[in-house]
Amino acid sequence: MRKIEAVIQTRVFSARLPAKVLKKLPFGSTVTVLAQIIRRLKK
Repeated sequence: MRKIEAVIQTRVFSARLPAKVLKKLPFGSTVTVLAQIIRRLKK
């Protein structure tokens, strides 16, 4: 089995919504946007 690696490029400093990838999704839950992206990429 081959191991696949990936780099997830994010922007933490933004004018409209700073640190968006570190926000909880949906807002108020325990899962961050970045954690959800990683979880979906592992499938």
